[in-house]
Amino acid sequence: MRPPFYALAETPRNDAVNFLTGAGGFLQQVIYGYTGLRLTDAGLRSVFRPVLPSRITKLVLRHVSVRGKTYDIMVEGDSARFVPR
Repeated sequence: MRPPFYALAETPRNDAVNFLTGAGGFLQQVIYGYTGLRLTDAGLRSVFRPVLPSRITKLVLRHVSVRGKTYDIMVEGDSARFVPR
């Protein structure tokens, strides 16, 4: 993280800020890996059981917009649900 805006950088001493591919990979891990959801032509679909890190018991993603619809995604244990808002 690089001040003054605390943007991601590839390395602690790297002057090349805004490591967008790393940030994108992190977001995909949380959204698709932890939740077990996939984005399809029909919208969000549950493809496999969610997998949360061992010390995390619950994950809530609010106001997730997909193809013009907005959802809250809730993961608890090994189940996930997405609720239209």
